[in-house]
Amino acid sequence: QLRVWRSFVGEHLKIVLLPAHTDLVNGGFYVYEVSHRPANPPPFLHYLPGIKPVCSEILEPYHRRSDIDESLRRAKLYVERFPGVGTFQFKCGLLSLLKGDWPSVYAYYRPGVMEGMVGDGSFVNFGRAALALKKYDEALRALSRGLDVHVGQQRAIALYLLQAYAEAILAHPDRKAWVDAGLALARQAVMDSPEDPFTWNSLGMIHARLGHRDEAVAAF
Repeated sequence: QLRVWRSFVGEHLKIVLLPAHTDLVNGGFYVYEVSHRPANPPPFLHYLPGIKPVCSEILEPYHRRSDIDESLRRAKLYVERFPGVGTFQFKCGLLSLLKGDWPSVYAYYRPGVMEGMVGDGSFVNFGRAALALKKYDEALRALSRGLDVHVGQQRAIALYLLQAYAEAILAHPDRKAWVDAGLALARQAVMDSPEDPFTWNSLGMIHARLGHRDEAVAAF
């Protein structure tokens, strides 16, 4: 059945509107344009009708007995059978994240993120993987986008983004745009959460790397 849907979606449906953000209550919605004439299928498809029961089957070992390896094995089988289907790639990315395999997280999420696909923590998980691999430009772009996309997770994403700016500036203090944006974010985070030691530490790290000794000492 999924093979039929993959063929139909690839040849006869064209996305005209992507969901702007995650909707954990109602799910995500796409608007498609239907073509009566088959077209060459694109290399990447966001979603397939009828895919939800398959995703439940993939995640069943993890949900029932915390067996990440078996769920990941199942997800990889579907990626092989249906290459370029973002939902399956995201499941592999999510399960790889649970194993701490950052190169795999990056590889599985990247095609969907580049296509603007929303779901399974796409932008934030990809951003965290990019940061772990020291791909700072991609990490900052993805995490910044994640603040708008992943509704209800802004607090956690803001902290990941703050961490990304701190590490990026430590590695490249000459990038003025990063310095300005990172300092602004860190200062705002301190104002929003003055009781959080992580925000003060991040602000202190940025000031210390820039040679702002007094400001760093005050933050620490």
